[in-house]
Amino acid sequence: METFLILLFSFQAGVRGQQVEQSPSALRLQEGTSSTVRCNFSTTMNRVQWFRQNPGGGLISLFYLTSGTKQEGRLKATADKASKSIQLVISASQLGDSAVYFCALREGTVGGLLEGGAQKPRVCLRQPLL
Repeated sequence: METFLILLFSFQAGVRGQQVEQSPSALRLQEGTSSTVRCNFSTTMNRVQWFRQNPGGGLISLFYLTSGTKQEGRLKATADKASKSIQLVISASQLGDSAVYFCALREGTVGGLLEGGAQKPRVCLRQPLL
């Protein structure tokens, strides 16, 4: 029996005019395949971050980038200042990847993390419908 990974995304409104666009809005993939989640921002980004929240748990920081690419195991994050976007690639998806993932940014040179500048994609594993 094959197992499928379902990616569901929700949007949180921005603050101070900040707009965040998440793509894709929903994704269904088979366990063992790869997926890419992208966040596009309406403003210049200096620092971006990916977080993970396991069911019933707190936030875990996965990556903190100013630009370029970082990889840790099957996860890879890329920040592109020119296109005002970041992406997270999950390779060879597994049941343990089920979590909520957040992208966030710091705007300008000083200031806190913009709570409204975050996206919350949820990753869940489901059995296929027969």
